[in-house]
Formats: sequence, C-alpha cells, structure tokens
Amino acid sequence: MKLGLLCALCLVVSIRALREQRPSAPKAATGETATPRERIPAEEYSVYATVVKQLGAAGLADHPLISDQTSTFECGTACNGMLIGSCSGMRSETQTPAQAIDAVRKQLTFLKKETSADFESKNQKCASIQKLLPLSTPYYLFSQNRREELPNNWTHPDLLYFSRVGLDLQSSQALVYVALFSGTDEKNSGGLYILFEKSGSGWKLDKVAHIWDLGR
Repeated sequence: MKLGLLCALCLVVSIRALREQRPSAPKAATGETATPRERIPAEEYSVYATVVKQLGAAGLADHPLISDQTSTFECGTACNGMLIGSCSGMRSETQTPAQAIDAVRKQLTFLKKETSADFESKNQKCASIQKLLPLSTPYYLFSQNRREELPNNWTHPDLLYFSRVGLDLQSSQALVYVALFSGTDEKNSGGLYILFEKSGSGWKLDKVAHIWDLGR
C-alpha cells in the first residue's frame, strides 16, 4: 500500500492535536464502566523496547511517542484511533487476518506457524500498553483521551502504534507489527512486521517486512 499527501497532512494534524489536547475525565467518573483490556506480559514489553531501540539507532524514531492502545486486525474502528483506509494497516480491507499473515510469511520466511497463530489470536482485540518498557532513553505514551506532557525540545515526535506480540511456545521467536509516523521525514513512515529471535535474555532482529509506506 502506498499513501500520499493526504495521510501526511493527517499526520501533521494528529501531532498538533496531541500537543493541544487536555486529558479528559476518566469514564468511571461519569458513571460509565471502561472496557477491560488484556494484560500485556513482560516479554512483550521487552520486544517493544527492542523495536524502539533499533528504530532509534537507525535514526527513524528519535522521539518515540507510543500509543497506549494496541492495533488489531479489526477494520472500521480502532481503539487507538489509527486507521489506514478503514483498517489498522496490519491487513487490507480485502484480506482476512490469515491471508495477511500468509503474505507477510513470503518476506519473513523463518516465521513459525505457532508464532503467527499466537499473533493472530492476540490481535483480535485491544490491549493497553503501560509505561513498562525497559528503556533508559525517554519515551512517552498518548491516547485519544490523554497524553503525557512532552518536553519543549520534542517538537517533532515520532508516533508508534504497536500490535500485541506473537510468540512461539518456547518464547524463542517473536512477531510484532508497528506503524511508524515520522515527525521529521514523511518518507520514513510506514507499517512494518518485524521478526525477532531470542538471544540470551534479549531479542535479535531476524527480518523486517514492509507492508505500506508514505510518500515513496
């Protein structure tokens, strides 16, 4: 999928809105009950942190601003507010989740079926990302209802929207999707499926599948 100037303009508007918005009252305060989200285990936070580190090292996400709700395979709506067309970018409107993963497998040739099955199962519904990424460098969370206060030097934050992480039975392989919107260069924006293999207590990059991009 290739997206053009319209999405780039949407990105600028989104960043401005994040800076201007004010946190709203929690739903519980208005008598509504918030929909519970699944708890994300520590292993998945380790994968998120590895993605942020590698994007930063490549100069693609120097100022990571991370959505606190995960992307899903659902189309027509998004709990984190990010839609590419009518879907999250993890699949097209004409694909099923299984078809999307089969297409990704052509690029990620070492992707195990148990890893992709776990990925597909987890990403049927939203989960909340907490500030638990094991990172020494600063990052911030945002949502449709609130944001963390950004420092003045973060004039061009890079927006990251993560999926849940699919793992094999031994937690030796991990698959994650991330949509990156660069705050400095539209050409660096796109949707990536990233495959990792366990290396000691951390994760080593195996391969990246580029699914869509902006402005190329």
